[in-house]
Amino acid sequence: MNIHPLLVHFPIAFLALYAICELIRFKKVIAQHYWFHVKAILIIAGLVTAELALVSGEAIEKMFRDENPTKDAIVPVHSASAEGTIGIFLILAISYLVLWIEYDSSKKFLVKYPSLASPWERLIKIAKWIIDTPASLVLALIGIVGITITGALGGAMVHGPEVDPFVSFVYHLFF
Repeated sequence: MNIHPLLVHFPIAFLALYAICELIRFKKVIAQHYWFHVKAILIIAGLVTAELALVSGEAIEKMFRDENPTKDAIVPVHSASAEGTIGIFLILAISYLVLWIEYDSSKKFLVKYPSLASPWERLIKIAKWIIDTPASLVLALIGIVGITITGALGGAMVHGPEVDPFVSFVYHLFF
């Protein structure tokens, strides 16, 4: 049973909504105490569901190639695009997770493992730089482009490269 088409829509929704939230830069909105957590939950949920979609896609990859031998070239490009997109969002998700732990926990693990204190502080600095600067916006926009390319290539695989003008445009960028 192929559940990949069902699963891919969850990360698209979560990660696109996260990117929209990242675009919202109004002081009144970003000053809300819950705004950080909303974005953190969206990016983490998006990444978890993206990983599920990736695993389900890898599970059907051979089946798809066997049924559509003429479309062999598009599968690795679609897969690489998905993996690259997940990588971009992984940077953001790790940053949010690190800062969430930093903001909301007692950090008892640092007392128990003092050798982690210095690397943890460096990780916090990197995460703050990513989240508190326009880097998060740039990464979110690159991620949306990745989702768009991955989705267009997936559409080209399933419905053909000429299904609509945008899918055709993306398809012809690669083939």
